[in-house]
Amino acid sequence: MEQLTQKQQAKLKRRMNILEKKFADDPTKADQEVLDEVKQIQLLLTQLNRVEELIAEDISVPRNTPITNNLTEEWYRAIFLEWLSTHTSALKNIKTSKSAIYTFALHFFVDNIVLNPKNAALKYEQLVDKLNRLNERDADLKKINFELADIRSILSFLNAMQFEVNTLPVEGSARQLTPGAFGQLRTEVNQNSDLGQAMQTYKKQRQGDLTKKQTRQTQHNMEW
Repeated sequence: MEQLTQKQQAKLKRRMNILEKKFADDPTKADQEVLDEVKQIQLLLTQLNRVEELIAEDISVPRNTPITNNLTEEWYRAIFLEWLSTHTSALKNIKTSKSAIYTFALHFFVDNIVLNPKNAALKYEQLVDKLNRLNERDADLKKINFELADIRSILSFLNAMQFEVNTLPVEGSARQLTPGAFGQLRTEVNQNSDLGQAMQTYKKQRQGDLTKKQTRQTQHNMEW
């Protein structure tokens, strides 16, 4: 039991350290959601410190937990068994007895709800709503994805136009894009071409600069 408690405490403390480092330079940037998560982590750590005491108080309770065997419970058990038949790794080869299902459900709920700072403070109705929204496409996210696709198309068009302009003569009446040229525009970059390789080099450099920017000192400028 002590090892299990220490494991969960270490997990929560790692999350706390991440949040503390993220807002160490300017704590005012932490929004209410972050503050609530920190508060919940502190509460969970306090509860974990008391878990041995809670077990000691509960030691007199019989170890066997009776489960009512009626049609409703059998219906839920049948549905659960059907789910397990397509999620064979869930019980990790434990026999699908009633006690095994109860243990799985208890562990799953504690690990993912009770000990998750982002879920533990939710009211029951809020938790159900959160789970229901997992399969729904957020309207704002859908709009953002649509706009990103539009931006990509515009950038692709501009790059294609620039590529075509570079193939035109430097001077003279031939230096213009005619309607006939639009039907032959290339919309993708050949990764093996000089332009494609230059773009890959830039992307790697860009990623490296973004990583360095997170740890650089204010006097180390890397911008244009």
